[in-house]
Amino acid sequence: MMESKKKHAAKRVLGILLAVLFVLLLLALLVNAFLSKREGKPAFLFGYSLLWVQTESMEPTISARSYILVHASDGRDLPDGTVITYISRDESSPVCGSLVTHRILSHDAAGYHTKGDHTASHPDPVPVAPSDIVAVYVTNLPVLSVLGRIFASPVGLILTLAFFLATTTFLYIPDIISALKEDKDGKTAEEEKEKEIRRRVEEEIRKLEEADRKGEKK
Repeated sequence: MMESKKKHAAKRVLGILLAVLFVLLLLALLVNAFLSKREGKPAFLFGYSLLWVQTESMEPTISARSYILVHASDGRDLPDGTVITYISRDESSPVCGSLVTHRILSHDAAGYHTKGDHTASHPDPVPVAPSDIVAVYVTNLPVLSVLGRIFASPVGLILTLAFFLATTTFLYIPDIISALKEDKDGKTAEEEKEKEIRRRVEEEIRKLEEADRKGEKK
């Protein structure tokens, strides 16, 4: 009995943790995406932020449609080879005014000269000014990237929610069955108790009636 209660408690805790982690992850991604879109630059927390890299220009270092972790930077004194996130000022590019993550090839008085790591990428035509650099690349986030790709697809999001609900339901089914059984057993015990009380009351009434009849005969 004690072992069964421990298992139920462990499943309940696991279910709660899964729900909390799922909700926190969704909130973090939504808040980060909302703030980044509103400000036009990453939303930093303790100097760090998550960024969604849409294209393959940085492959194989950063895969397309991946989350990366970046650290805020003022763009000064960055060594060649640093991967930076900056606001593009290339008016000939469709991403002008948007965030771009590329590697520094060299730097001079004109600014930082950058290029994507992909073999098909060409050096960016417009040097990057230090004031346009918002962050430096720290690392890839493969788990979040997988989740991000799933959430980016309506079908994937539906399947994820379905899996979450199914998992939570599976974890709580034993508790639900146990609760229903306990409720049924409780009702049965209560009914038996009421029957026993009625039986005793009726028995006492019969005894009193018999005593009255005996008294009348005397």
